[in-house]
Amino acid sequence: MKKQDFDDETLMAFADGELDAAGSLALEEALADDDALAERLAVFLDSRQLMGEALKPLIDGPVPEALLASLRRMTEEAQQKDATPQ
Repeated sequence: MKKQDFDDETLMAFADGELDAAGSLALEEALADDDALAERLAVFLDSRQLMGEALKPLIDGPVPEALLASLRRMTEEAQQKDATPQ
């Protein structure tokens, strides 16, 4: 069986759970025999976890009022534009 090369984008997609089923299966099979590949993947898994932990307070926090006001204004403007006959 030919050894398949996996680029960083593929490894990150796998770490994020975004790689398709066929790609995931191929990668999982390759990981069984390739310690260097497993080490490369571990970097992406670790960085994903660290980023998740670092950004969690921002994700769980309230949306800033200035952003909400801007979104309301943009929504109202879009609705007015859609309601205007052309």
